[in-house]
Amino acid sequence: MVDGTRVGTLCIMDAKPREFGVDELALLGDLARWAERELGEAMDRGRTRMALDGLAPEPVEVLGHSLDVLAAQHDAGGGDVADWRVAPDGALHVTVGRVTAAGPASGLLAAAVHGAVVARTGTAMQDAIGGLEAQITADLSAADAVGSLFHLRLDPTTGHADFGDAGHGLAVLVRADGTGRTLHSLDLPLGLQPPSIPRSPGVLELGPGDRLVVCTQGVLTLDGLRHLDDLADLVRSTSDGAAVVERVRALMPEGVGVGVGVDVTLVVLTRR
Repeated sequence: MVDGTRVGTLCIMDAKPREFGVDELALLGDLARWAERELGEAMDRGRTRMALDGLAPEPVEVLGHSLDVLAAQHDAGGGDVADWRVAPDGALHVTVGRVTAAGPASGLLAAAVHGAVVARTGTAMQDAIGGLEAQITADLSAADAVGSLFHLRLDPTTGHADFGDAGHGLAVLVRADGTGRTLHSLDLPLGLQPPSIPRSPGVLELGPGDRLVVCTQGVLTLDGLRHLDDLADLVRSTSDGAAVVERVRALMPEGVGVGVGVDVTLVVLTRR
């Protein structure tokens, strides 16, 4: 391997003795380097897959609310970020984002962003994204990567939520009466917001029957879901968040999350 570790031998066998010339030895060396490269890439994919598998958060119970989720990442190193957990004070934190970089760097950087998110479970909304940004901007810049993030903090007792959107723009609120609105933000992606311009968190109030839907771009590559308006229409036509997730899952091509180069992340938060 690159570090000098010997993991095997490449050999060619025949029924009678032969002697290799210079050209044959050069070809054998090329084959050995090809095998080494393929093995190294397979090991990298395996390490990335292990990191991604460790990112999947457990389901959570939220007082007076339902949280239905779908998260599928491909083996080559998906860059979706997804996290949901209940903070020590009882607030629900939901984070959905995306890191775009070359090769498996997306998955590894997504793991770094996820770790930074988890470390700030108890952090107030006005400080959460800024602190996370300070932690991971250098890594994103070094990898020439771009990261976007939607982060929400919900008080389950009241339905009040504070949220921040760092260049993500893929969240839609569908009210119980069928009306809806996209949660727009003018904030730039992670690492691109000038220090002189503070981030602008938003607020919303979830009433009974209201559903907040957050996704990554992979959802909007599926048949029939090319825009957030299409996703909002799907929400209106379903009975609950679990049905939304199953409808989206049914649109996924066979193999998404297992070798197919697309990530699909969807979170549906419903106030009962």
